[in-house]
Amino acid sequence: MTQSQFAAPLLIRSGRTTTLQRVSFGDRQYDEGWLQKLLFEHPQLLPIAEIEPWFDMPLPVARELPTAAGPLDLLYVNARGYLTLVETKLWRNPQARREVVGQLIDYAKEIARWSYGDLVEAIRAAAPGRFEAGVDPLVSLARDAGPDFDERDFVDSVQRGLRRGQFLLLIVGDGIREEVVQITDYLQSTPSLGFTLGLVELALFTTGDEPDAGMYVQPRTLAKTELLTRAVVEIKVAVRPEDIVVTLPSEAQPAARVRRPITEEEFLGRLAESASAGVVEFVRWALAAAEDARPGIVVRWGQGGPMVKYGDPMTGKDFTLCGFGTAATLTNTEWMRGRCRELSLPDSLWEQQLAGLAGLFRGGGIKTYYDKYGDPWSYVVVHDKKSPPLEDLVSQREAWLDVITGTVDGIREATERL
Repeated sequence: MTQSQFAAPLLIRSGRTTTLQRVSFGDRQYDEGWLQKLLFEHPQLLPIAEIEPWFDMPLPVARELPTAAGPLDLLYVNARGYLTLVETKLWRNPQARREVVGQLIDYAKEIARWSYGDLVEAIRAAAPGRFEAGVDPLVSLARDAGPDFDERDFVDSVQRGLRRGQFLLLIVGDGIREEVVQITDYLQSTPSLGFTLGLVELALFTTGDEPDAGMYVQPRTLAKTELLTRAVVEIKVAVRPEDIVVTLPSEAQPAARVRRPITEEEFLGRLAESASAGVVEFVRWALAAAEDARPGIVVRWGQGGPMVKYGDPMTGKDFTLCGFGTAATLTNTEWMRGRCRELSLPDSLWEQQLAGLAGLFRGGGIKTYYDKYGDPWSYVVVHDKKSPPLEDLVSQREAWLDVITGTVDGIREATERL
């Protein structure tokens, strides 16, 4: 990526052409505090729609939000319950450029440890007196944003975002340099959070000949998720981010454009195109119920959809229990066998898990396939096809959850005996 350049805009008014004059952020009037205030009062300056559309239409929540890692410059939420974290930076020295990415990620790591109540408390601390006593500041902002607001869905969405670290992180400043765009070296401490990271450069212009002229602000997206080198993340202990090992590709490897994981809202929207409302509601319920059912059960999002996993603290390994596909099918049932064999756990663990899931489907069964290396992979099938329909689970949601929790309980008992 070449260094960005802003061409001087031209204002044509009443037949007269005026070249706008670039204003330097280094001026005393235009410092980081001024930039924070500008973005807080005019959130539409953030080009969120082109970075991550599900976070668009942000509502300004707080400035200088206190966290254990320091104060976050700006926090936004939208009516869907998606949080955007913004750090502003004027690039006056190389050290500031080098530190800002890690700084923002540290804020995200701290906020991802919070409960919904912790977030509300921090917002009140950042904006004392702005919200009435006893009123949820996030709900109050989101309710005023649209007539179709559902408080329960909104709060659930914020809670899921906190639990998964599913944030939009934006670094906004002036003159962002090439070395800041190439940020993969700063991601060694990134935990297993589901954030999207974007870099936004702003340029300020005035007409130069009108003392009361307005300010012309030109935002430009310099980088977003697809330019990040994706890391290989090994979850050693399920609920301890400090024990997550991140292995980045070597510098010799060419940079790859890797699609980001699908978001929950995107997935449910695609699912609704091929499935009944009952299936969509089941999946929505299942993702939340599984994470709440046992410690260590988490939902991980891939390109094709969510996977329900269990992170075992005794072995430091994760077990994939199942997943859901946009074609309204149960997926990822084949991974248990390999993990059990790897750890020398009893075959009865994966056999009971597959049998329990297969029993929920009409015509359900288990079938073993062999890959090109001769290794066996055992799947839940329906009439010998690897596409169990989620429609069969709509009326058996509790039975599905019993299979998931029973499998986790069995894993815990088996690994404790190792």
